[in-house]
Amino acid sequence: MEYDGFSLGNIIQEIRRDKKLNQAEMAEKVDISVTHYARIEEGKNTMSINVFLRILNVLDVDANTVLGFKDVSYDYQAMELLKKYLKLDTKEKEKIIRVVNIMVDSEDNA
Repeated sequence: MEYDGFSLGNIIQEIRRDKKLNQAEMAEKVDISVTHYARIEEGKNTMSINVFLRILNVLDVDANTVLGFKDVSYDYQAMELLKKYLKLDTKEKEKIIRVVNIMVDSEDNA
């Protein structure tokens, strides 16, 4: 498999923006310079496995998603929704399940 730093950097940038972090905040959390971090996102610098793992940790995302082994937008969104769902109490979860079932049933009947 060929390393495409630009695509990887774009994915990291997209997830970072979704998390409402700027490059300076990411660089600080990952413990690298802002310039180096920005060049990683631009695909101009490579990164060590340690830096990559720290980026994944800060973004709270798994390597498969970032490396493109899954549909990034779908899996990322599903994971975020699941995390929110798991924080709900039982009654709120039941409401969500009812709403989803109604929506799915109405789509099936359309």
